[in-house]
Amino acid sequence: MSSHHSQEAINLHHQQVSAGRERRMQKQEEKRQRYLTMREEARTHYNAVLCFAFIWFAYVNIATAVYLGYVI
Repeated sequence: MSSHHSQEAINLHHQQVSAGRERRMQKQEEKRQRYLTMREEARTHYNAVLCFAFIWFAYVNIATAVYLGYVI
């Protein structure tokens, strides 16, 4: 009887260790997914700012050229 209870305790311990490992792995995966999502959003924002900056730069240069009479 004692050996049976010992085996139950060992099995319970293994189940708890496995459950903890699975929770940690799930948490790591969630953190990785959040990181990748944030990185993708940051890349999208960066590209948008780069595009608008180029458009603004071109506009300022053309407007300046027109104002100074280089372009009619």
